Amino acid sequence: MDSGKLRGNVSMGKSKNISTNIMIHVVLWLFYWLYELAHAFVLVPETIYWTETILMISLNIVQFYIVKNWALPEWGKALNAWRIGFRLALITGAYAGIKFILYKQLQHLDLLDDRLGNMPSFLLSTIHRSLYFSLLAAAFWFYGVSMRSADAVRKKELEKEKLKGDLTAMRLAVLRAQINPHFLFNTLSFIYSKAFVLSEQLAKGILTLSEIMRYSIQESDLSSSAKLMNEVRHIENLILLNRYRFNDNYHISFKYVGVKATHRIVPFILITMVENAMKYGDGKDADFPITIWLSVEKGNNLRFCVKNRKLKREKLDEKDGIGMRFVKSRLKEFYEHFHHIQIHDSEDFYELQLDMELIEVADLKKLNNN
Repeated sequence: MDSGKLRGNVSMGKSKNISTNIMIHVVLWLFYWLYELAHAFVLVPETIYWTETILMISLNIVQFYIVKNWALPEWGKALNAWRIGFRLALITGAYAGIKFILYKQLQHLDLLDDRLGNMPSFLLSTIHRSLYFSLLAAAFWFYGVSMRSADAVRKKELEKEKLKGDLTAMRLAVLRAQINPHFLFNTLSFIYSKAFVLSEQLAKGILTLSEIMRYSIQESDLSSSAKLMNEVRHIENLILLNRYRFNDNYHISFKYVGVKATHRIVPFILITMVENAMKYGDGKDADFPITIWLSVEKGNNLRFCVKNRKLKREKLDEKDGIGMRFVKSRLKEFYEHFHHIQIHDSEDFYELQLDMELIEVADLKKLNNN
């Protein structure tokens, strides 16, 4: 599905939800005012004035939505008792003033009996009625906030479970790679020695693959840290292997500055983002090569940038996105308060910038717990 159709479907879905909400509100108001009118007919049928009834219904509904949408804060924002109190007082005063003017005009047109003769009684009943609809609005607002909070909690739990599943899958993949590693590397060494006679480039490719797999196994403890320089070398090996694969017709630029031997990082965060760029990026386009930039400044402040032109793909695989979900889960687990990631995902290009502070894993756990 193209982006235009997707946006159209989203807009239609939103319009349908809005229409449904409006209908629900209209039906609820109809039922409520039928109840109010039935109650008035039973108690004081002789005092019903239809013009006054319709005008007051309109005024009460207007006050309800002003309290709900203006006096009370939006979902997610902090409550400010003073601000809410001031706005409720302002609304109540405006309600009383408008009702007074309406009653004056209706009495002047002989559409209402004298209800302003006893001003204290008029004010008390008006304030009571205004507060009544303010409480209705507050109850409706509280219900909406509660539902949104519950949805947010459910969504967060689902995301958490999904991330756990992704992390488990990655760990299982690492465990599979650990099966008899000595046999694997001995076999690769044998193939390398035999391949060198046939093709030097083929032999170098096998050696690079061996180094990549060795590093993946050595750093398989996902709860520890690795040397940043080793991560850099691993990225270089990945790039080199892809160049061998496409006979040097693979356009990718990787530059780094400020990396020191003392710098450490939780493994596979940077590498996964590079693999993501190689999987979805068009490395064969010389005009728009995949660009990767890594810098460490002011001691331990790391910046990692990746930009690539997207490959044209007709259909997305259900496993697409697992790499970035893994990266985000790792960042949240270890660098929750010490990183910021920005992603710009357009139709043709994908850009990512990660800013983070390089802190030892043991120190990170202490800081996150505090």
